[in-house]
Amino acid sequence: EETYSSREFERVFMEKSKKNYETKVAPGVTLSKQLGNSYTCSLWASLGSLVGFVGTELMNKRVVLFSYGSGLCSTMLMAQVRETLSPVFNIANIHKQLNIAERLAARTKATPEKFTETLALREERYGTSGYVPSDSLDSITKGTYYLEEVDDKFRRKYSRRV
Repeated sequence: EETYSSREFERVFMEKSKKNYETKVAPGVTLSKQLGNSYTCSLWASLGSLVGFVGTELMNKRVVLFSYGSGLCSTMLMAQVRETLSPVFNIANIHKQLNIAERLAARTKATPEKFTETLALREERYGTSGYVPSDSLDSITKGTYYLEEVDDKFRRKYSRRV
């Protein structure tokens, strides 16, 4: 019990486990670190992060996925990456399509003031009908779906940027 609050024990433990953390944990939490809390999809974002950074090195390996709730329950899954005949649903293609490092590098940087202004505008528009966004599509990656309008009956219409 004396190790529970020992800073020295924690420092030594962190130092000794650093290599294991960097190879087994870090690739799976990169998206969470870069994007922040994604709430209900964090488990799947972490799996995407792992596949996106490690790729075919996962072949024939087991991956443990763990998601905890608000104290009521949790879920642990085990997956094994295997070869498939599908040209689409194979680890090499999924890794290539995720393209996480390049996507993270291509993000638009914004000042805290611009971010706050954008959040205020979102808050103002939340729950309104008869609304057509006026923002430029320049910062939206090609292939991304975006809100085109909310009609007077609150029906949302989306389009895909080409």
